[in-house]
Amino acid sequence: MSAQVTDKVAGINGLSIHYRDWGNADAPPLILLHGVARVAQMVAGLHPDWVRAVIVEDVGAQRPATISTRRGERMAVEDEGWANADDLLTHVKAAYPRTDEAILRHLVTHGAKPRADGRMVWKRDPAILKGFIPTDLWTTVRAIKAPIMYILGGASATVPVETQLMLQQALPQALVVMLAGLGHYPSDEKPAVFNAVVDAFLHGVR
Repeated sequence: MSAQVTDKVAGINGLSIHYRDWGNADAPPLILLHGVARVAQMVAGLHPDWVRAVIVEDVGAQRPATISTRRGERMAVEDEGWANADDLLTHVKAAYPRTDEAILRHLVTHGAKPRADGRMVWKRDPAILKGFIPTDLWTTVRAIKAPIMYILGGASATVPVETQLMLQQALPQALVVMLAGLGHYPSDEKPAVFNAVVDAFLHGVR
């Protein structure tokens, strides 16, 4: 894979979507999107002919009410905004102490915007919380046929041990990889470790 990374913007349904193009244009496409892990499981279960392999980062086949409630409480606080970009950067550095500052600075640069009153807020659909409800995808997940790997952060409580065991029972082909000491975003906290795990998995399914 080429090390060349290009920042691009796509216009989709009136929205400007920032994305990074990284790799060889002649190679099979690999699409990485935040917030799509449960969608990926749904697509793999409903349309197995579309999928060769699935990689899921720190989510399982369900979203319990405790996580939905916690997300709602966090968003209520975040809706107050921050005085400026530096203030927001200080906040995310405290929230994600294991993540390199360059990654967090990139998140603030591209993921936040000034509100009409000048305060910095996250770029997100105000209705996002309506979809962030308790969710059970087990029926569809059990239909997944493709090789699938769940990469979990050892310091994250998003996918508890009992759910991990259920995933392995429901999907004999599933590989559950626990990265000790990492949180909900292993790919941000230890990119080299995460990439090595991903590479090994993808080489195995070729």
